[in-house]
Order: sequence, then structure tokens, then C-alpha cells
Amino acid sequence: MSELIPIRKFIDHHLEDNPGVIGLHHGEQFARAGYIPIRADALKWEEIHKWLGSNCPNQYTWTGNIFWFDDSEIAVKFALRFA
Repeated sequence: MSELIPIRKFIDHHLEDNPGVIGLHHGEQFARAGYIPIRADALKWEEIHKWLGSNCPNQYTWTGNIFWFDDSEIAVKFALRFA
């Protein structure tokens, strides 16, 4: 698998509509681009965002309860903790 461009760069330059604004409909674009999806437990919303802000503030985005990562190591750590 080729290395992914940083997800924030993808959001700013490659989304088909409203760069920088994320909606549920963008999940398909993240999947096509190869980003790693992890479905999280929505009951832990505050804890999830606190953990993400401390551990990988620029390496993820979310669409609903699916979080998308550009780094497989971070995605695994996130999945073990919140999926």
C-alpha cells in the first residue's frame, strides 16, 4: 500500500465539495483514498475527542461514529481503546 497523504491535506485539497467541511457523505471519498475507518462507541464521545486531541490531533477526522486515520499505528491504538 502506498503512503497516504496527511488526512488534513486531503480534506483541504481533495474533497469534491466544501473543502475543510466534513459530512457523512465524505466517508466514501476517505475509503476510496485508502484512509483507515474505525467505528467507535458513541457513548465515550468526550473521552474519544480528548484522547485524539492529545495523541493525534492532525491525523484523523470523523464522519458520524466512524473515525478515519492516515496512520495505521494510531488507528490500531484507537480501535483497541474505543471500538
